[in-house]
Amino acid sequence: MNDQRYARQISLEAIGIKGQEKLATARVAIVGCGGLGAIAAAYLAGAGVGYLLLIDGDRPQLSNLHRQVFYDTGEVEDKATALADRLHKLNPDVDFKVAVNYLDRQNIAELLGDDARLDLVLECTDQAQVKHLVSDFCAIHEIPLVYGAIHKSQGYLALFANQQETDCHLRDLFPEPDDRLPTCAEVGVLNTAAGLIGLLQANEALKWLLSIGNSLNNRLLTYDCLRMEQQVIQLAKNFHGDLEDVFKRSDYSNGQSPLANRHSRQASDDFEISHATLADWPSDSYQLFSLLNEAQEPDLPGGAVRYQQGALKEGPDKKVFYCARGRQSKALAELLRRRGVEAYWTLRL
Repeated sequence: MNDQRYARQISLEAIGIKGQEKLATARVAIVGCGGLGAIAAAYLAGAGVGYLLLIDGDRPQLSNLHRQVFYDTGEVEDKATALADRLHKLNPDVDFKVAVNYLDRQNIAELLGDDARLDLVLECTDQAQVKHLVSDFCAIHEIPLVYGAIHKSQGYLALFANQQETDCHLRDLFPEPDDRLPTCAEVGVLNTAAGLIGLLQANEALKWLLSIGNSLNNRLLTYDCLRMEQQVIQLAKNFHGDLEDVFKRSDYSNGQSPLANRHSRQASDDFEISHATLADWPSDSYQLFSLLNEAQEPDLPGGAVRYQQGALKEGPDKKVFYCARGRQSKALAELLRRRGVEAYWTLRL
């Protein structure tokens, strides 16, 4: 351990040499290396956390870079590998491991299970199914979890210690994942919101690993970047089911990339249309609407128009909607069907 590197940290009474040694032996996994995870990873690496497992199956896109500031324009490596390379230059003391995977029910035990000997997990994705997958697994296996989420200019942070029966987990806050909740790609995000929550996740992780300060265990912090207001909410045990049974029965269907295999994906309900089925429909038998804005989709596919309220009165009876990941298009199709419209949804073409 390089004492000079950590001198300003060791000089803190709450940390000292013993605290720095704790960090050097700590093992932490970060699920998602985007706007939250990359920031959290950088500060944990800088602090001298000895082992960091970076999990992400995605590659950086240009629209990511305003908040995912550790990647280069035109980055060709996947996020986890590129981040590990960058942070190794920051602190070669850290043992970085990379998993170029979308976390799902099939691989979570291999990545986060007993063999990984993890002291802590940070959940940093923007997918509801993955958040519940990670929370359920960590609660069952008694692995402490730092939860972070952002929505536009607001952020959310909690720590689920998962050590006692009275400790809360994500299902006490959200009993079921709601796939209709929009992602950053669909509603946008203030880059500083991602940065702040990522930093707070790292802060919560350091407090837990060092046993200092007051943790957010069983509490939820909400922060509004535009109003500069924050609130801490006490959580209660609202979930009283058998979590292991829930884990066995749940497929966490969006636990992999929602865009993976999208062209061969089968429809999951009677008003979801696969790309193959849509290709078989005569082009004059339906209207195709994009819910994406011009920044998200500068060029529309053939026959598509941008959706505007009140634009459904003319044209064929069948209306097909798509968005970035299917959440908004499915919700809109459900709403319109209740109003008597023959509405369908699909994934981005």
